[in-house]
Amino acid sequence: LCSTVGGLLLEGATKDAKKNFNKTLSAALTKSPEEGGIDWDKLFKTLKIMPKGKQAHSMRVGGHAAAAGASADEVIGALMHDYVERGGDIDKLVASGLITQVQKDIILALSSSEEDVAAYAGDNEPLHHMQQVFADMENDGLKNTLAMVKAGDRVDNLNRRVWDPERKGAVTKKKYLKKSADLFNFLRQSVSDKTKVDAVINRLEPEAKQALYNFAPQVFAELGWGSRAAAA
Repeated sequence: LCSTVGGLLLEGATKDAKKNFNKTLSAALTKSPEEGGIDWDKLFKTLKIMPKGKQAHSMRVGGHAAAAGASADEVIGALMHDYVERGGDIDKLVASGLITQVQKDIILALSSSEEDVAAYAGDNEPLHHMQQVFADMENDGLKNTLAMVKAGDRVDNLNRRVWDPERKGAVTKKKYLKKSADLFNFLRQSVSDKTKVDAVINRLEPEAKQALYNFAPQVFAELGWGSRAAAA
């Protein structure tokens, strides 16, 4: 997909950029040779069932996938990863031809049930969910896709803790660092090809990289960070 997407990932950090994020990211994605008749504008409009902050988050997660060289199916899965959890009717999107069955399968695999969210509130629910999903999955390609998207979800949450004034400093909280390190480690060890998941993890802000490396160097040394690389 369009390489310029990488430069758009954190536009949501400023108020004015958030207003233009939808249009800008849409324009970048539609340049992809894999566009394949996808109505990106209409797809983005479906996100309006969510609060604006969640819409911006979804677009950034989609952007992380695009920057990692994801396919159109994978970008749609990333863009829509919260859609079902926020009450969206995924079957309606398939019936209308807006997304495919393959894309639906990606989105559903990324969606936690209300029961899981309630049962693991305060615990590492995203990790528990992915452990359940991967337990009996034999499709390595799908595993690679899901790991990349789930990593992008957490990357955006960590990055926001760096650049959002309301959450400044939260990136160094040990409990969240442990949850993030455990999740990233599980995702990386579960895939047959780490290329895309590593590309997404490397889109972390330097401050977030440094905090994670300081907390769990044994997990992130394999990414080639090191004490200096993490701060670069």
